[in-house]
Amino acid sequence: MNDPVSLFILRSGDLLFGWMLRLPGDLPLLVLAVLTALILVVIRRWTTNQDRLGRISDDLARLKQATSRAKADGDRAECQRLVGLKARIGLMRLRDEGKTLLWALIPIALLAAWAYERMPYHAPRTDETVALRLVMPVSSVGRLAHAVADEGLTLQRAVAVFEPDSINPRESIATWVVQMNSEASQSVTVVSPAGRFSHPIVAGSGPPPSVIAHDTPSAARTELVLRERRLFGLLPGVPSIALPAWLVGYLIIVIALIPITKRIVRLR
Repeated sequence: MNDPVSLFILRSGDLLFGWMLRLPGDLPLLVLAVLTALILVVIRRWTTNQDRLGRISDDLARLKQATSRAKADGDRAECQRLVGLKARIGLMRLRDEGKTLLWALIPIALLAAWAYERMPYHAPRTDETVALRLVMPVSSVGRLAHAVADEGLTLQRAVAVFEPDSINPRESIATWVVQMNSEASQSVTVVSPAGRFSHPIVAGSGPPPSVIAHDTPSAARTELVLRERRLFGLLPGVPSIALPAWLVGYLIIVIALIPITKRIVRLR
């Protein structure tokens, strides 16, 4: 997030929701899902006619019973009439559902924009080691780069050699292992043939940026290898449809919570 609007959303989200990133394990996903479910329930109560939705539910239940009787009697004409009536009543309910989704779009989109930056990875813990990588074109293979860490961070070694990337043959990677010694905001500065690049690292609060693209002719970027946030520590993402692991877990919890919250507040 580099544009002013995105930075405003991110910083505002940090002020409002940054506390949840300090929670252990899967609690940040659970709290985020509960908040989402509550937003949807509150907006649904505000935007829908609950009495009408109740009558629609009752009508659909009676139609289901009548359709079953018509099928048992072999009355095809009555079945077709009841199916058409059920479709018209369902369309009435769909209009109310659409109104809820329309009003919920803005708060959910803002919450999602913040979460998409903050939820994918766990923040490094004090005394944890993380890997910092500088990625450059393959022409840098065999060259050296030097890293300098702020006080509070320890480098296992200061000098790294660019090696070919096993995944992308057009790129090379220099890697440093960084030891976290405190929760204060720190950074590592890398000195390379393409220039000096700094990557912030902080332990204990929200995760630092995992990837920073640096404005250089060589298209250099630094990458911090963080622990991916997964539900129960196991549930993977679906890269083929751009669903990261945290989002899969979040959606599962939200889908499970919505009917529960609706029942608790007696919402149709």
